[in-house]
Amino acid sequence: MKYREPPGTAACDSFPNAPTASPSGVAHAENDAAGTLYLGDNLEILRTCIPRNSADLIYLDPPFCSARNYTLTAGKRNGETDGAPTAVFTDTWRWSDQAEQDFQAVLKENGAVAETARALRSMLHESGLTAYLLMLARRLLALRTVLKPSGSLYLHCDPTAGHYLKIVADGIFGRSNFINEIIWHYTGGGRSKSRFSQKHDCIYLYAGSGNRVFNPDPIRVPYKPTSGYAKSGITSKAGKRYFPDPRGTPPDDVWDIPIVNPMSRERTGYPTEKPPALLERILLASSNSGDTVLDPFCGSGTTLYAAQKLGRRWIGIDNAPLAVQYSRQRLLAAFPGIVFTVHAAMEQRETMCRLSPA
Repeated sequence: MKYREPPGTAACDSFPNAPTASPSGVAHAENDAAGTLYLGDNLEILRTCIPRNSADLIYLDPPFCSARNYTLTAGKRNGETDGAPTAVFTDTWRWSDQAEQDFQAVLKENGAVAETARALRSMLHESGLTAYLLMLARRLLALRTVLKPSGSLYLHCDPTAGHYLKIVADGIFGRSNFINEIIWHYTGGGRSKSRFSQKHDCIYLYAGSGNRVFNPDPIRVPYKPTSGYAKSGITSKAGKRYFPDPRGTPPDDVWDIPIVNPMSRERTGYPTEKPPALLERILLASSNSGDTVLDPFCGSGTTLYAAQKLGRRWIGIDNAPLAVQYSRQRLLAAFPGIVFTVHAAMEQRETMCRLSPA
């Protein structure tokens, strides 16, 4: 068996191999494990299983408040389907007792994030959108705790609620730690006849509280064919000549990266799947070999796949059994001999194993 599944429950302190911080701050259960997959509520897992100041890079692609229920059709790979749809996750929100609990928990943090929560509730009232924002506020607070001071956090969202999430994240990480709004532009799909077609997502980059990693050289892109600088360089007013870098130029904050082609072999068929090229650029830019990468909404495991490919250690969390099973199978297929740990309660593990991807 190329992976470990220790017995345990949703509470991390029940795991015999619960991770602790090493002197280097790495959060992993076993020294020889490439990473760890958790099936369960990421808020509870972040609080009880992940040491403080242990993640060098956090990427999260949470639900977008899309008011949709996401399903997966068995065998939906390479454009083919051969089964009935299976529910994966629900992205619909309403005000509830849980939302009130989230609101009260955020108020206890005091400071800017508490004032932000009060303002949002006053403006948006007890709505589904408010419940969604409070849910993510609590998780961003937990992520702030596990992020190293020298680390970076990428928050992936879209125009549905991204402008509100930016305010929430500013209240948690501080406006001074906001680095970039990255626009991921993609094509494909239909075109609207009533408005401009929505073909981009937003990714907000925040720093921890210290000097963060930024590696522009590994992510250089070719100069545009029309670039005069790329053809002959430029001369400054002082007469100094500057020539283009043969490796290309560092990308700006608008990234043209295609979505995964429906007919591609790398496509898993998982809803909301992101292309490996997107995650590879993020990991190359904001982490180094051997660093720990955390994805608390890991879905089909694209972040984990990219981390393994690039020599990073990884932690993935998802509360959907199908997501963890897809991630597990994807890693085993892509990296023969890989060793990693899966933590799941017994009943969750049984559900996960019944949902083996085709």
